Amino acid sequence: MFQKMVAERAYSKAEKRGFKGGHEMEDWLEAESEIKNQYFYWFQNADE
Repeated sequence: MFQKMVAERAYSKAEKRGFKGGHEMEDWLEAESEIKNQYFYWFQNADE
């Protein structure tokens, strides 16, 4: 599930850029970081 969410976010980033090549790794790493941060936020605030 995590990997699918990252892939979808990375795809969205590429789409916004018009699918211009050369940024695949950057898109993936940014998407991965964003999803991890989102999970961290959810878990951190789950007890509230």
